[in-house]
Amino acid sequence: MKKTNLLLCTLFLVFILTSCSPRITTTVFKQYPPVDKTAPVRVFEYGEQAPESSEVLGMVAITDKGFTTKCDYESVKGFAMEETRRMGGNAFQVTDHRLPNFWGSTCHEIAGTALRILLEDSTLNQKPPFKIEDGYRQAYGVRRRLYQTSPFDFTLNVGYGVIYNRTKGLDRSEKRAERELSNGLTWDATFHQYFKNNMGWGIQYSGYNSSTTFSGFDHNVLLTYIAPQYSLKAVWEKWEMKYELGVGYMRYYNKVTAPQGFAAVYGNTIAANMTLGFEYKLSKHFGLGVDLGLVGGSFGKLKYKNLIPERELGEDERMGVERVNFTLGFRYYIGRKK
Repeated sequence: MKKTNLLLCTLFLVFILTSCSPRITTTVFKQYPPVDKTAPVRVFEYGEQAPESSEVLGMVAITDKGFTTKCDYESVKGFAMEETRRMGGNAFQVTDHRLPNFWGSTCHEIAGTALRILLEDSTLNQKPPFKIEDGYRQAYGVRRRLYQTSPFDFTLNVGYGVIYNRTKGLDRSEKRAERELSNGLTWDATFHQYFKNNMGWGIQYSGYNSSTTFSGFDHNVLLTYIAPQYSLKAVWEKWEMKYELGVGYMRYYNKVTAPQGFAAVYGNTIAANMTLGFEYKLSKHFGLGVDLGLVGGSFGKLKYKNLIPERELGEDERMGVERVNFTLGFRYYIGRKK
């Protein structure tokens, strides 16, 4: 039993120690005798150019294993320098650098080329002797730095909305009418401003409309909602993914028409929304997008026009209006995207 416990403790300790370090992947093209651990390794940062006479020894990628802690930029460069020394090199060219970000890893991840440079060669401003192809970048899971979204955008969507709240105790005809009022046309318009970290804010206006006829009365429901938005984007060259949250004002208005005349039921409440969307950029200023959204609130007081007076609703009478929206739309981008 003691030996088993000792073995388990040892394995756990090994797991903890190894999980702190990043994943190191190397491809060796040419090997020289390893150099001393203290030997200097020149690092050419992303965008810098190595001497034209540099000899390519191999490729190195430093990526996140999922539990990595030693992954600040200086640490991952240090791991790359160690691998360069093992190949007998004295320089490392950073060709790809993925910054920590909300959507992916919290680590710096880099890929690059281990080089051997003649010490007397000081031509550091020449064109690099190699080119990293996209296939290599994809194979190692390291992307060139995050893209920046446009500073401003305007979105306009239209689609289908479903209210999923249901009232208990209704008969068959009442349930049919409720279902018809719970499926309708939805739309929204949003203006955003984004900052350098692809986080931003905005203002959204959305609406929903449905209608039905029940017991000789025509019901036409209109829901409107306006709210400030907190927005966050992940950006690639042509594609963008958006997540946003908002809290704001919702209005419910049910126009009831009958041969005897017109009546209405209406009310106001505080509501909230959440949206997940994908966009494809067609050109510098125009794009298309698809959104899946949730918006809803609960009405505790309703007003009745040409019907009974205003009254408070009991806890078991509160009218919840939670709606799922599936929309397609148009995007207009303003400003330069990096």
